[in-house]
Amino acid sequence: MSGSRLRKREIFVWLLAAVVYYAAMLYVVGSPLLDNDSYQYLSVASNILTGDGMTTDIPFFESELRHGVVPSSVTTFPPGYPITIAVLQTLGLGPQSAAVAMSITSGALTVATLGLICRRLRMDPLISRYVLFAFGANASTLTYSISILSESLFTLLVTVVILAFLASRAVGDNRTACAIATLSGTAVGVATWVRYAGLFVFAGIILALLMELATSRTRRAFYNLISVGVPAALLIAPLIARNVLLTGTWQGGNTVASEDGAARTLMKGATGLAWLAVGNGTTAVAVAAQVTVAIVAVVALTKLRSWPHMPDLNLVATVLVVYIAAIVLASLNSPIDIGARLLFPALPLISLTGGLVVWRLQRRSHRRLRTVASKVLATVGVCAYFISGCTCLDLPYSPPHHGVEAKLAAPLEDGSRVIDWLAARNAPGVPVMATESQATSYALHRPVVGMAESRYSSTRWDEATVVSVIRQYRARYLILYTHPDEVSGRSVQSESPFLASLLAGRRAAGFVVAARSTEVIIFESR
Repeated sequence: MSGSRLRKREIFVWLLAAVVYYAAMLYVVGSPLLDNDSYQYLSVASNILTGDGMTTDIPFFESELRHGVVPSSVTTFPPGYPITIAVLQTLGLGPQSAAVAMSITSGALTVATLGLICRRLRMDPLISRYVLFAFGANASTLTYSISILSESLFTLLVTVVILAFLASRAVGDNRTACAIATLSGTAVGVATWVRYAGLFVFAGIILALLMELATSRTRRAFYNLISVGVPAALLIAPLIARNVLLTGTWQGGNTVASEDGAARTLMKGATGLAWLAVGNGTTAVAVAAQVTVAIVAVVALTKLRSWPHMPDLNLVATVLVVYIAAIVLASLNSPIDIGARLLFPALPLISLTGGLVVWRLQRRSHRRLRTVASKVLATVGVCAYFISGCTCLDLPYSPPHHGVEAKLAAPLEDGSRVIDWLAARNAPGVPVMATESQATSYALHRPVVGMAESRYSSTRWDEATVVSVIRQYRARYLILYTHPDEVSGRSVQSESPFLASLLAGRRAAGFVVAARSTEVIIFESR
């Protein structure tokens, strides 16, 4: 049985099981999971379909606000995920359905891709199943597979990068190996169009190739380096050039330094990895499952004595270490908040690395994991891990725009709703300015100019700045919420003395109250 490996038919069964599991959990939740980024992705996809290109109707970050027009070119995040949403919408799917279909499909295909990697490496079938389960049933995998976020698609592409590169190493013919390595480089380039973190994967792959070239000094190693690097660079270069042309910086925006120091960032990174491993559900059942998973993991780790020497393992581990280190450094020098979300694309690499280590140690000791103690430990761990995954969601779930819609539906003084009141006074394409801008735009079906809190912006929303931005966008109305739910809305309203004074009823020279309800105050700019 030493030469046995996962069969293709079984990998297909894992793929179908993942689709069914994620679709079933989506049905239980009742809605795709959304956050502020989700509304941006949907806005960009809509504008792509209407011919406005890679733009948003919700300028929020400084890099978008500086354009002073709606729709505004987007550089804070790359446009790859919205492009896929737009493509699926052309097939007749609605915006949310298209977005979550891409996420579910990507999550399930990542499970299958991991299976193909295990098969390519001829990993023991039992250990391969643990690798697939470790990723497929993970709490974060479930979360992002039913979310309107780019994480699931990006993670699929990262896994494809590893599959293609490992496959190229196993091929005897040099030309075929270079052709497959080219697919790996292409996947890296496409991944960077989905999330800028693709640059970190690119750096990890290149470092691994340089290490191989330094040790082997063969033509094949050099050609593999070129085959990966050139197509990746050709795809990434236009994205970087676009950022430079639109914003003057290759990052595309969000250049505000982090408020967290090195120690706090490292602590957040460690917490994020822990949540990635065991989940972050808050119910008693979820916490009990998380503790059980942690205990089983610690017991398993005590069995490891040394790091096995395997070229394929070293390659995967190099990409993994570079990616995590780069995420930590990026968190120190930008406003991104390190956590399970940023670290999630590393989960397939973590699962694969763990599987390779266990497989190597098993082969070295000439024993299979079939003792009674091992079976009990594995069974307890699997059950707890699955429970931790499927209890990670806080139910019942309500997306952010539902809360905003309820506030906007509160009757104004004349008995009308905000959406109808604005429709009678503002043309559909004319923006308003608001806190909780991204959910507000989705709820109102109109452009909304946002105000980012200090963590993401150097702009301070005093009276002069608010007046300047609202005039720049030719907006007429400013919407503030008396009881904001969303963290960003609460933060910017509490950070700005001017906005706080408007809410408190103090008069400002440039604004008058045009309408109000118990939840919303609409100010008119004069």
